[in-house]
Amino acid sequence: MNFDDVLEVADNLTIDKQFEISEILHKRAINSRREQLKIEIEQARDEHFSGKLHPLSPEEIMKEIYEVY
Repeated sequence: MNFDDVLEVADNLTIDKQFEISEILHKRAINSRREQLKIEIEQARDEHFSGKLHPLSPEEIMKEIYEVY
């Protein structure tokens, strides 16, 4: 089932069921983001405690940002 099929099925539901699905998906998205942040925080802590990080000046930080983007 592709995305358009899912939307078509949702269109055929009552408005109450559509809101219920919306709430469920919203909560799942929040939980997924929370898990993603948890992993990123754990990785940052590991880098910090392993000594891989070093202090940077604001100018150095901005330079790194511009190099990436």
